[in-house]
Amino acid sequence: PEYAAPEQFEGGALTPATDVFAAGGMLYFLLTGRPPFRFSQRMDVGQCYAELLQQTPPKAPSIPGDPERERLVDALFA
Repeated sequence: PEYAAPEQFEGGALTPATDVFAAGGMLYFLLTGRPPFRFSQRMDVGQCYAELLQQTPPKAPSIPGDPERERLVDALFA
């Protein structure tokens, strides 16, 4: 669930934006070594969705000399 877009929890139509959200999560993980979201009960889909809505989208870590990468990661969660 750490890489799932909100519409996946809602059972809504999956769109290219869903893939962009997941790609942002993977990129965040590759840059930081930790998932973009954390859940107290990973196996409880309803609880994960509620917790996802309460969390602030992660910000990319500062990358000295590479502000474009930082902006890219932030845009993927917008």
